[in-house]
Amino acid sequence: MHFSFRYAGRVAALLLILVFIGIGAFVVHSSIQTRDTSREVQQSAEISRTYDRARLAVVSAQLALEQHLKAPTPQTRGRFDGAVDEALAALSAIRETGTSQDRALVEALYQDELPALATVRRIFLSIERGEPITDTIPDAATADRILAKLAVPADAREQRAATDLQTLTSNQTANVKITVAVCAVGLLLVLALLAGVQSFTGRDALQRAELNQLRTAALTDSLTGLGNHRAFLEELRRQVARAHRHDEKLMLAMIDVDEFKNVNDTWGHGRGDSVLRDVAGLLNEFTRREDYVFRVGGDEFAIILPHADVDAAGRVLERLRQGAALSLKDGPTLSIGVADACNCQGDDTVLRQQADSALYEAKLRGRDATVVFVPSAGTKPAFPAAKMNALRRLLSEGAVDAAFQPIWSLADSSLLGHEALARIPDEYNIAGPRLAFAIAERLGKCADLDATYRAAVVARLSEIGGDTLLFANLSPYTLSHASFSASALAAEFAAGGFPPQRVVLEISERSTVAVPVIEAAVGQLHAAGFQVALDDVGTGNAGLEMLRRVPVEFVKIDRDVLKSAINDTMGKAAVMAIVAFAAQAGARVVADGVEDHRMMELVRWVAAGGDEVTTSMVHAVQGFLLGHPSSEFTSGEPPRELAA
Repeated sequence: MHFSFRYAGRVAALLLILVFIGIGAFVVHSSIQTRDTSREVQQSAEISRTYDRARLAVVSAQLALEQHLKAPTPQTRGRFDGAVDEALAALSAIRETGTSQDRALVEALYQDELPALATVRRIFLSIERGEPITDTIPDAATADRILAKLAVPADAREQRAATDLQTLTSNQTANVKITVAVCAVGLLLVLALLAGVQSFTGRDALQRAELNQLRTAALTDSLTGLGNHRAFLEELRRQVARAHRHDEKLMLAMIDVDEFKNVNDTWGHGRGDSVLRDVAGLLNEFTRREDYVFRVGGDEFAIILPHADVDAAGRVLERLRQGAALSLKDGPTLSIGVADACNCQGDDTVLRQQADSALYEAKLRGRDATVVFVPSAGTKPAFPAAKMNALRRLLSEGAVDAAFQPIWSLADSSLLGHEALARIPDEYNIAGPRLAFAIAERLGKCADLDATYRAAVVARLSEIGGDTLLFANLSPYTLSHASFSASALAAEFAAGGFPPQRVVLEISERSTVAVPVIEAAVGQLHAAGFQVALDDVGTGNAGLEMLRRVPVEFVKIDRDVLKSAINDTMGKAAVMAIVAFAAQAGARVVADGVEDHRMMELVRWVAAGGDEVTTSMVHAVQGFLLGHPSSEFTSGEPPRELAA
């Protein structure tokens, strides 16, 4: 019995030693594995954030470039330079801390894509010095390529981080199983194994804490402690889907720190970081318990406000804005754009665009303001991602058709010419050319869509007989694009067998392109032999200034203006003012969009000089009453509706 006890004791001691050895080896192995995996996840997260920083800077540079090209100012130039410097700094950080694949990617970008930035800066310098521009401004495809190249390693790192987190979770599961086994052995050797079990349990708790810390770090902005851009996109997608599914209220606010660059430039980045932390504190102080707050990048923040309508969100955001104006150091204020999810049809991309548009409007109003997105308030339109992708596909495939509508001389009922109208195939689900150009404007692709439309028109020019005119639309944004060349346009039409002298290029007054830019471009078009028409007259804000400063051969009165004048005295006065102004400017007037006999009678009344019969003041007319757009050209036989 004594022998058995001694033997059992030795066996127990041996088992105890083996247990301790096994626990020690397991703890060492788990510690090394957790440390290495945690280090890899943290490094991947840091590099991933740097990639996000670089992509955000590239997008900011592209936006600043477009703004500078439209309306060059020191501020837009400064935003462009700042975004470029931020992108280069991020790429430098990736090259220093990344893997060999990261360094190879950065070197390839420096060699293939980034020289375009130096080209842009040379062009800006030439513009500022008044020197001739010999370089071509890179198009948006350059930025798209850079973003695409940066997205691949960023996505790979995120996948790697997710795999590592899954590994940690698997290890944790294994740890739990081993804990159960150790506890089972502990039933036989309770006293001997108690210390080991407690030590192992402590290690398991530590691993749980590290895992939770890694999960939190992946979705947290390190400077402010708020959710980061990735967390914002994920939460916004969930909240929009939930609100749309359950018909609940939801508001989104996008916030920008006004004059933040001045704080950095004047006081240094340390002070700028302090301002950002102060803004984060204000967000936590003034928002409701159920709201979600994020720093989405740079000096931009976002708030998701569930179960809030416009009034409730307005109260929260006004308190926030006023609190910021009183408490932020060094004078920065907050501009806030707000959008209601009820206007986005369950599309979080549209909701972000609407909030961004309202934020842009707040900036235009002088900053330190809160603006709610209202589709009719002049804010930039927002479009679902599917629509924008369809427009990109349409441009890639060049699938624009052309239809032609006759324009008739009012004096002798002869055929003056045809207007070439763009037609979008049904498969792209874009309701008409006006929507297509609105989406293209949002994407900065108006010049590309114009070129696709002209290609469809030029392909049909050989079918036009006689010596009639061709009226073709030209977006004002094409006139301000770096690729604009009047001589190149003339060559396009000449290649189709149509001299520019027979082409009337229609330029709409519905745009934000500066009148001096249009004036200069029209001068080039005239020099190349084109005639020019001012289109949609009476619907925009720049009509009189355009008529005053831009010499044109034709003025086209918009259909809506004519309709409003049928029964409205002020509407008739507006039409008479347009034709009188055009007559003094030496331009011929075309009444556009004549759809019925009442509109035709109005046109004849205006052509006769209104109540005082004078010389004809309207020279030509077009519209559904006189001929629908068609793929076939009109033979020249006038419609009976032209008869007096």
